[in-house]
Amino acid sequence: VVAYNASNGREIWAKGVVGRYEDAPSGVGPRATPTFYNGTIYAVTGFGVLQAREAGTGKALWTVDLAKLMSTSILLWGYSSSPLVTDELVITYSLGTNNRNNAVTAFNRQDGTVRWSCGAGTVTHSSPQLITELGRQVVTLPTDVGLQFIDVKSGKLLGAYEWNLDDPMLQPIWLGQSRMLMTHKGGTRLLDVKLEGDKITCNQVYETRNLKSELSQPVVMDGVIYGFDGKIFCCLDLTTGEKRWKKGRYNQGQVLGLSKCSRLLVVAEQGELHLLEATNSGHHSLGSIQLFQNIVWNAPALVGNFLYARNSEEMVCVELPMANPK
Repeated sequence: VVAYNASNGREIWAKGVVGRYEDAPSGVGPRATPTFYNGTIYAVTGFGVLQAREAGTGKALWTVDLAKLMSTSILLWGYSSSPLVTDELVITYSLGTNNRNNAVTAFNRQDGTVRWSCGAGTVTHSSPQLITELGRQVVTLPTDVGLQFIDVKSGKLLGAYEWNLDDPMLQPIWLGQSRMLMTHKGGTRLLDVKLEGDKITCNQVYETRNLKSELSQPVVMDGVIYGFDGKIFCCLDLTTGEKRWKKGRYNQGQVLGLSKCSRLLVVAEQGELHLLEATNSGHHSLGSIQLFQNIVWNAPALVGNFLYARNSEEMVCVELPMANPK
């Protein structure tokens, strides 16, 4: 785990654990983005060591070896789930390949002791996420057998949506009003999710193969889905799943939505940053710049008007112009 000064990119501290993870074609190092919560960084290594560190100094507070805890082997392509942190818990994917009953584990945020384990599935490269609009806090995570819904407080499985998923990598998008969008390299489904008593029911509204994404999380803005159908950018109607347009060969790129100005930021796999107009009328490019010379698979982050992007070799910060500078 490395901390950098956000304004100039200088290293503040770098801390690690014993071990090294490497695979082809992904390269060396961790796969999961660290999570910051209340002055603490929570991170998972590629070989499954969950660690809590002081954000200011990098001092280790506690560590848990997930593979050792669950008596499992390490996943192909490593542990890739970013921890989900609540007031009391750190929740992460915990399963390797030998145990199908502990896909998600919650740890005490203060000392790393296990609070509960639940859920089925042997493979995921996605991350758990929190839903708060169902009357209680629910954590959900896609695995190779589908989507799990788990009560955060008790660790009880409230329901599941069955879908055979080969190496799921993306998070479902909670849309509100009981709707959830779930995208995979096999297609996209709009789901209707309801909590009735202590049971969650999940029913399919539609399925479309107009959006088949493996590495890139789609975005939803103004009733429209923008994302990658394979290696080509596309736009779908959220209500029906019908394709509005498909253009822009950015390969396995990443996209961020700027809802306040109806724009899209696309970081292409080839290293270019593209600015697009967010409209269902067609693909409208507003400009591009080259950020990297090598492959980019990492999702960018936007803080104010500063865009942070990286690949396996370097990181860059881009200051974006404000729409109405003062």
